[in-house]
Amino acid sequence: MAKLLNNCVAAVWSWYKGRLDDGGAATVKAIMHWQYRTISRGHNSILHNLNALLGPKTEDYILFYGLRTYGRLGDDDPIVTSQVYVHSKVMIVDDRITLIGSSNINDRSLLGHRGSEIGVHIEDREFTESTMNGESWSAGKFANSLRLSLWSEHLGLHGGDKLY
Repeated sequence: MAKLLNNCVAAVWSWYKGRLDDGGAATVKAIMHWQYRTISRGHNSILHNLNALLGPKTEDYILFYGLRTYGRLGDDDPIVTSQVYVHSKVMIVDDRITLIGSSNINDRSLLGHRGSEIGVHIEDREFTESTMNGESWSAGKFANSLRLSLWSEHLGLHGGDKLY
C-alpha cells in the first residue's frame, strides 16, 4: 500500500472581475500569471515535477480550485455567480496541530512580530483513535473533528454521509 505523502487543496484566483485593461488589472494579471506558472506551466511547475515523480497519481495528492458561489439576488432574478476570496487560512498537521488565522506560511507572517497577521496555534491534548497511512493513529480530537467537518462542508455532505 502506498503511503500518503501529502494532500494539498489550494484555492486560487480563477478570473479577474472587471476590464482587463483597467489600472487594477495589471496586479491581478501578474498574480494569476505567476500562480499558473507555479502550478502548471513549464518544467519548473509543481504539476510537471509531481507528474515526473508520480505519473497519473498526481491528482491523488494535490488539487487546485477556483472557489465560486452562486445564488439569486431576488426570488425571480436569474442565478448570479461570484468568486470567493479567501484570506483566512487553516492548516491541520497530522490531525494533531492546527493553525488558524490570516498568517501566510512564511517567516514574515508566522514569527508574530514582522507583519500584521494574526493566528492561533492549537496542539491537541485529547486524542481519538484514527487511521493514517493505513496504520492506527492517535489523532487530536479537535484537529480531526475540524478536518472532517471542513471536508464535509466543502464536499456538500450531510450528517449521515460518509467521507470515506
